[in-house]
Amino acid sequence: MPPPRPPDEGERLRASLAANPGDHGTRARLARLLVERGDLPAAQAELEILLKEPAHAQAARVLRARIHRGSSDVDAAVKWGKLAVQGDPKDPDARLQHGLALLAANNRAAACTHLEEGVKLAPTRVDLRIALGRAYLQRNKAREAVESLREACRLAPGDPAPETVLGDAYWAMSLHKEAERAYKRALNLTGGAPVYRAMALDKLGTLYHHRGLRKRAEQVLKACRQLFPHLGCPYTEVALLPPNPIFIPGSAPVIRY
Repeated sequence: MPPPRPPDEGERLRASLAANPGDHGTRARLARLLVERGDLPAAQAELEILLKEPAHAQAARVLRARIHRGSSDVDAAVKWGKLAVQGDPKDPDARLQHGLALLAANNRAAACTHLEEGVKLAPTRVDLRIALGRAYLQRNKAREAVESLREACRLAPGDPAPETVLGDAYWAMSLHKEAERAYKRALNLTGGAPVYRAMALDKLGTLYHHRGLRKRAEQVLKACRQLFPHLGCPYTEVALLPPNPIFIPGSAPVIRY
């Protein structure tokens, strides 16, 4: 008989809470873990309890904004992001979640304001600088996006995420060679989430197609299917389908994946 499987982190946190229901620090860690795992209903239940605890209410508001944005409930995400900022205007996580919620609601100017404030509060936070770069891109401020994303790349030299979005910014400026180099740099990085390497490869293939380099785009698609069989290269794949039955951005990069 095989040995029993050791409990994972979620099970350990639940067991600790069962023994001590008043340990709201453990409850907060469990809520964050549930959000990261995508178990949003279970996370919501924990957050309802935390919202009643003054020491943890702010973190709960931030997580509520993140949950609603993740489930595409944009109005609720904006509401909870605003409450989080009101709860602590100097909380960079509140600024991040409110800014991202506003960006999802197409309130791009306000999103930039909150994300800029977040960067001032936490200048070494890579996620804030990437979010600000994305917001600048959606406001057609590619030069400002490049500045924010270059700093993010400097702060996280092994992470493909800022390099991938930096490629988008260069593409938006029609600096195709620089975009190509940024996407290739992202592909050679081993840190961060693998999805960003897939995104970089996909955008590289789409960029090649936009430049009329079909064979290179086909090579990228083949490589993407081999490297990321579960993620694929959706934009490159569709770009190569004659006669391109859906719109593939050409003069501007694909911002969303």
